[in-house]
Amino acid sequence: PGVFSTVRNIVAEGGVRAMWRGSSATFIRLGLGAGMHFLFIDIAKSVLESPRPDGTAGLGPLTAALVGGAILQMLDRPCR
Repeated sequence: PGVFSTVRNIVAEGGVRAMWRGSSATFIRLGLGAGMHFLFIDIAKSVLESPRPDGTAGLGPLTAALVGGAILQMLDRPCR
């Protein structure tokens, strides 16, 4: 029941390709998730950014990244 015995069992039952079964769906989900994360960051930045007199960005980009990540997590994994 260790890692190596599990890998040995998977390879014995399904061959080496069995180690990557399901990876394509994971890669698609990760790619879409990354794109959605950047989309939500841009949306949050446009809502949160306000012009400051001294020209500094303040916490707008950091807050936008946090909000974008939170929205993505709620949409991507609603039951966790």
